[in-house]
Amino acid sequence: MLVSWVKLDDQFFTHPKVLRAGRDARDLYLASLTYCARHLTDGHIATEALPMLGVMAEIMAANDSAARLVEVGLWEPTEHGYLVHDYLDYNRSREEELAVKEARAEAGSRGGVASAAAKAASKSQATCFGAAENISKQTSTPSTSTSTKETTREPNGS
Repeated sequence: MLVSWVKLDDQFFTHPKVLRAGRDARDLYLASLTYCARHLTDGHIATEALPMLGVMAEIMAANDSAARLVEVGLWEPTEHGYLVHDYLDYNRSREEELAVKEARAEAGSRGGVASAAAKAASKSQATCFGAAENISKQTSTPSTSTSTKETTREPNGS
């Protein structure tokens, strides 16, 4: 599953457009950013999505808040709904997000293959080392010292 992120200016809450929009419109705007990122819409918001965005923003009058966002310049009206003003200036496009997802999947796959190969090599080395250790134990015999007993004869011949 692709998890997308949106960029939000650290001065968002004090931006003049946001202040003019009011709390409900601001919350609708934030919901619209997450919607656009999640569904890779490049900042486009279908009219049909507006009621759902209103629920996400926990506001009662989504249409009124949408009109307010257009009025302050945070949204632009389109034939099929709205467009978040400058969305693609600050966020990745659908095409860019999909390319990132593909690159990450490919890198993950390469990493997984390399990890599996390293684990297999490590296991193989451990097995070979263990076998060599066992062979070494089997072929080596403890060193036994044989003492030569010298017999001395008594000078008398006995």
